[in-house]
Amino acid sequence: MIDRGVERTWVACEDTVPNGKGEEQVKMRSRSGGIWTLLLACCVLLAACRHEPPEQRLRAEVARMQAGLEARQPDAVMEGVAEDFRGSGGLDRDMLRRTMQLQLLARGKVGVTLGRLRVEMGQGSATVRFDALLTGGDGRWLPDEARAYEVETGWREVGGDWRLVSAEWTPVGEG
Repeated sequence: MIDRGVERTWVACEDTVPNGKGEEQVKMRSRSGGIWTLLLACCVLLAACRHEPPEQRLRAEVARMQAGLEARQPDAVMEGVAEDFRGSGGLDRDMLRRTMQLQLLARGKVGVTLGRLRVEMGQGSATVRFDALLTGGDGRWLPDEARAYEVETGWREVGGDWRLVSAEWTPVGEG
């Protein structure tokens, strides 16, 4: 071991405790042990947080993208879209971004209400089906426009993150 002039110091606390024989004995404990225990507990908690079930992470990604659209942040939505995305009518990733930006510019307020998500999990992939109500308008109480869709989306897991790879939507009543 190379001595660099740094000396380790261990601090010990002494407590006296009865030993059951009418005598007291000195109980030594290292304060560094408490710190290591605390650090270990933090690491375990952080690891448990990262290992959410795949379906829970997928549902969270859908909710995050929905919030991004309602907040009029197309870049936040596009973070979850795969480079090889394909949508209804041959829509690709770039066309999806431009269409979303155009729709956001045309409307003062955008609302997205999703029905119950029906999730089918595969090995590193998933299908999510839901009904969606899209509303838009000038921000007053009632929307100027409202349209309901039946939506089926395909997802791929990449490094623990879910990416939207396909989406097909049909206006309700036209299916």
